[in-house]
Amino acid sequence: MVRAIARRQVWVSWRDSSAFGVTIALVILFVIFSILHPSFLTPRNLWNLAISISTLGLTAAGVTLILLVGMLDVSTEAVLATSSVVLAFLITTIGLPPLVGIVGAIAVGCGIGVINGLISVRFRINPIITTLATLAIFTGVAQFASGMKQIVIDAPRGSLLWTFGFGSLFGIPVQVLVVVFVYVLLWFVLRYTRFGRNIYVVGGNPQGANLIGLNVAKYRFIAFVIMGATAGIASVLISARALNGWAGAGQGYLFGAITAVVLGGTSLTGGRGGAWETLLAVLLLGTLTNGLNLLQVHPYWQGVASGALLLLAVSVELLRNRYLRRRLEEE
Repeated sequence: MVRAIARRQVWVSWRDSSAFGVTIALVILFVIFSILHPSFLTPRNLWNLAISISTLGLTAAGVTLILLVGMLDVSTEAVLATSSVVLAFLITTIGLPPLVGIVGAIAVGCGIGVINGLISVRFRINPIITTLATLAIFTGVAQFASGMKQIVIDAPRGSLLWTFGFGSLFGIPVQVLVVVFVYVLLWFVLRYTRFGRNIYVVGGNPQGANLIGLNVAKYRFIAFVIMGATAGIASVLISARALNGWAGAGQGYLFGAITAVVLGGTSLTGGRGGAWETLLAVLLLGTLTNGLNLLQVHPYWQGVASGALLLLAVSVELLRNRYLRRRLEEE
């Protein structure tokens, strides 16, 4: 009897979560594309699908955390571009080892996160204005440093950077393993640590968080730094796959990341969301893009589909908020 009640509670909790709708949509897409194109479910295409969502997945992980604390960072594409150029510059131009280049790229991402956090949190300037400014500044820096050209990286087969771009372990791409590691870590922190629980409190009720002694500014600052770090890691994966660094490395990723995070149920106002929900939504977006590419749908129409999906995600969030408020009022 007790087990039956527990199973029902788990089912109701999952049914009412955003993950339920995303999972159903994902299954439907897999069925449709496997019927419409015979190569959709081939190992090669599934491999390409997994790699294609890696960068988006890492970017979305950072966006999830920044939204959870009630902030927003739109400078992601500049972080990707600048970190990519720095990686290539350190390895190709200066001749430093790949490990130093990788650490340098991630450090640049963290550094931009520190700048965004200080301006937005310490000086209390609107985070959208702040990150729009840093988006313009660091995009310009990346363009100037690269001369608007791709900086080719020489990464022999078996080298560290080549492994990040093309390597695999037990048949799983290294890029996918990196993404899974980041999401497992994010899930564990949010679910099982005091820091993670406080993230929800800070984002859901910042005034209440201050009253119980939580340093809201500290948590928001850390979120900006982690956001920069995940974008820095994502830039490493982009450059390792393309074997170059360039100022256009981050184009289009911010829109996809925000779409995935909102589609996964993370609230735009903070305090609600989760790691696995975001990853499911990233897989949904990647599956949609992959399937449309196989069907040779024009990229313009793919943009229309992505935009419509974002509007749908926001609408679903609004309806879900109303439904939850109504349930609370009835109880």
